[in-house]
Amino acid sequence: MKIFRLILVCALISVPSGLSAQRLFEARTDYPTGQVQPESVAAGDFNSDGNVDLLVGHGYDGGVSIFMGRGEGWFDPPTFLDTGFFPDDFLVSDFNNDGDLDFAVTLSFDRLVGIWFGNGDGTFMLGGEYDTGVGPWGLALGDFNGDGLEDIATANDASHNVSILIGNSSGSFSSSINFPVERSPFDIAAGYFNADSILDLVTANKDSNSISVLMGIGDGSFSGQISYKVGNKPRSLVIGEFNGDGITDVAVSNSGSTFISLLFGNGDGTFNSAVQLETGINQWAVTTGDLDNDGDLDLIFSSRFSGGVHVHLSNGDGTFGERTRYTLGGGEPRNLISTDLNGDGNLDVVVPNGFGDSISLLYGKGDGTFAVTGDYPTGNGPSSVAAGDFNKDSFIDIATTNSTSDDISILMGNGLGVFGSATNIAGFNGIRAIVTRDFNGDNLLDLACAVRHTDEILIFIGNGDGTFSDPTNFSTGDSPSDIIAEDLNGDNKLDLAVSNALSDDISIFMGNGDGSFILTDTHSVGSVPVVLISKDVSGDNIFDLIVANALSNTVSILIGNGDGTFEPAINYNAGQDPRGLTLNHFDGDGFLDIAVANGGVDGYMTILKGNGDGSFIKESTYKSGNAVSSITSGDFDLDGIVDIVVGNGESIWLYTGIGDGSFNS
Repeated sequence: MKIFRLILVCALISVPSGLSAQRLFEARTDYPTGQVQPESVAAGDFNSDGNVDLLVGHGYDGGVSIFMGRGEGWFDPPTFLDTGFFPDDFLVSDFNNDGDLDFAVTLSFDRLVGIWFGNGDGTFMLGGEYDTGVGPWGLALGDFNGDGLEDIATANDASHNVSILIGNSSGSFSSSINFPVERSPFDIAAGYFNADSILDLVTANKDSNSISVLMGIGDGSFSGQISYKVGNKPRSLVIGEFNGDGITDVAVSNSGSTFISLLFGNGDGTFNSAVQLETGINQWAVTTGDLDNDGDLDLIFSSRFSGGVHVHLSNGDGTFGERTRYTLGGGEPRNLISTDLNGDGNLDVVVPNGFGDSISLLYGKGDGTFAVTGDYPTGNGPSSVAAGDFNKDSFIDIATTNSTSDDISILMGNGLGVFGSATNIAGFNGIRAIVTRDFNGDNLLDLACAVRHTDEILIFIGNGDGTFSDPTNFSTGDSPSDIIAEDLNGDNKLDLAVSNALSDDISIFMGNGDGSFILTDTHSVGSVPVVLISKDVSGDNIFDLIVANALSNTVSILIGNGDGTFEPAINYNAGQDPRGLTLNHFDGDGFLDIAVANGGVDGYMTILKGNGDGSFIKESTYKSGNAVSSITSGDFDLDGIVDIVVGNGESIWLYTGIGDGSFNS
């Protein structure tokens, strides 16, 4: 989407260094996962090269994206492993004792745990699948029967119990034995809660607003649960020593409350009543680590609907400092982990963005904060930006299209948040939008650009050294304004959709997988389409197209059929001169809504409420400034509710969300 790229230009190219951690945009690296709705993440060295690799589980697509680390905290494009539907949590260990890391994954839809044996080269083979209770989500690892081998525990959301699978030396597991807990256990952890050196368990129970503690007997069985009340809808927990007494404590994230629950252990298997750590927003997942290297465990949590990661630094006595927020590149962050990605001895954070179809990496500085960016000149009038590793050095590079100087700027990154001087590719009159993907299947990033004055798109095939081949052109409609790249027909080859501002239509190009494209269809939309987005607004897990039409004052919705074709556009009144679009959950009903930036002398914002089936209802308008053209959304005031920012290149207007789809002026 063009307007979102404009905002990223400001974030990546023109952000002064030295700003505080509470600023709107934070330094991070975002990696597309290539699959829909990333929810879970785990880390390990799966090819024994000494670099951290990542597993990312996907809700809708099912399966796992595997990112192989290249050192310094950077990663190759992912490969995909079909593990089954709804992989919700991971454990990484060497289950079959062959020296290569394996992983276990819960598949809540199939009611089982899958064991995948590593081959030592970053690939995996299925080692077995084991039945659990109904709706397994969380996983815990430990030797529960004292035989020196690792066993597995699952938290089963729908059957309200814990399953224990006893492991043997070959990597296989026994049939599960179940132990009841309170309603809807969502997460689970294993730790030593008393002094008997036998592992115990604790679960976060989403529908009973509690945790359950089960004391280990030592033979793989557990005593009856003891429950403690926490906040509303607890979804995640982590154990650690938080108050300096040497006894294990529990921290619980509450998705329905604005506080984290802290339960301090007594050392005899019991815990004190929960203490509230006020966060000001609800939380989704929580983890812990020593972010500032002071010897005390800090807390890091994600807030699904704020689009951010939040940090409370520990004081060492069970209390914590004020919350610091870090904004992410995608919406709805789910699970998160802390690990040292780049080998500098400082903890970093990895977050899957469920709505953004990406993962975000935040690199720790060792003082409890994360690094910020600097300023880098491009050509004149940068209007669109794309980021990726163009020279295969494992560092993120940047490409911008520059509408005033009619060229493309390439800035090579060194992996430390620093970029070299721009190299410009000149001679493209009216170049506008840009997207980077691997269009020819050689594992090198290419570029696709829309050029409005010559009515074409240009495909630049990457050479792998930061340079690109001479472009191949494909004719579009009149004055192409925006471009997106997705697999629109399900053949695992990237396709293109282009909005054409002066012919009032959308061009659909099917990719051949070799960097060439065939124009297969043209769809009429409203007058002067200027912004194009691809998202699933109809709830069928197929990409749809959303278009802002500046002259007809409409938004067009084209429902995808999954074969590269689309239903005829349905147009919705979107207010005068729509110039920017953002999609998000504004009213909490789970359906994507649309916010429109309306330009002109009397600028304003329009809200279109989504019904979940691809249809929309115009809800309301809000006054802004003159000639607004860019818009984005997120939780900017840290209250757990989505807000909207509208800009015109000189000023921005912040509309704070109320949570019901309406906004404060």
